[in-house]
Amino acid sequence: MRVAEEKGMTEKKYRKVVGDILARPEHQWYQKGFGEAVMKSIKEQEKSRYKQ
Repeated sequence: MRVAEEKGMTEKKYRKVVGDILARPEHQWYQKGFGEAVMKSIKEQEKSRYKQ
């Protein structure tokens, strides 16, 4: 939300969109932190997505 605040996008609709995005499973680290299992999952997704 920091960037949204800097851009003046603090209206309720923007907060809802950001909240919805951060509620997705791939963003669980944002609220829970980087656990070992989460990091492993993220790395696997990155490899698959970016072919690295």
